[in-house]
Amino acid sequence: MACSTTGTSYDLTGPTGAPVLVLVHGLGVTRATWDAFVPA
Repeated sequence: MACSTTGTSYDLTGPTGAPVLVLVHGLGVTRATWDAFVPA
């Protein structure tokens, strides 16, 4: 997990040059929100 200079955590995975998909979760919720939708 990377962290930007603003403190935002993010994961960047997948093939280089592939389209980007951004998944955002709400305050008080973890990234596990997306586990059912994105394969590990």
